[in-house]
Amino acid sequence: MAHIKKTRTPNTVGSRVKRFERLLRAVALLMLREGASEKQISSAMNRALNAAKRSPFDTPTLLHLYVSLSDLLHAWHEDPDYIDAKATPIALPLRGKGRSVESLLTKVSSTLPAEKVLASLKMQRLVRRVANGKYRPTQAVAHLRGNGPEMSGYLGRAILHLIETNETNLRASRGQKPLLERAAIIGDLPSRDAAAFRRFSAEQGANLVANANAWLEARRSRNSRQASRKSTLTAGLHVFAFLASPND
Repeated sequence: MAHIKKTRTPNTVGSRVKRFERLLRAVALLMLREGASEKQISSAMNRALNAAKRSPFDTPTLLHLYVSLSDLLHAWHEDPDYIDAKATPIALPLRGKGRSVESLLTKVSSTLPAEKVLASLKMQRLVRRVANGKYRPTQAVAHLRGNGPEMSGYLGRAILHLIETNETNLRASRGQKPLLERAAIIGDLPSRDAAAFRRFSAEQGANLVANANAWLEARRSRNSRQASRKSTLTAGLHVFAFLASPND
């Protein structure tokens, strides 16, 4: 998953809050039409806010942990110093100044403490232990399985990105190419085809994301000092499939 960091402007938070308010309004509208009461909706929002306030996760962890995981796994599968003659990721110790998971984190310019990323790798089962106390990645991309800070950060950013894409397309001038914002949905897929849909969507989504990631990685700024002096953007592509009840 490729990411290009951008400089935050003073009104970024306020702008995102307004966009998030529009999302809440859309969700509240659907819930009201489905029969939920104002009290139920308000209570749900208050519980979510109170739970968020009690969260022990700091901002850098929420914003960057899943990004660090993605960058690390990508480098582990692509960096010539960390793959063998068959282009297979080599087994690495977690720590050390030589070739290790810790040194690879430094190479991909992770801004988080190594212990946080290493703990997340284990918790999300993105690495497996092999001989001599070394580790290999279990997959090439960061499929998150546990409900930790990396999942909260990923979901939060994904929602904000969707809102921003929608807003950008609404403001697009004539002749300007809109950002990708499409959906393929039917309400009557036979239940017997659910497994086939899982396989089909996984294959098609993986191909799309792999191509997008290669395109982005080839264009990202590798010089952090240079990146801080010029305008940069966060760029990416989210893909997800879903199966839901006929009423959802």
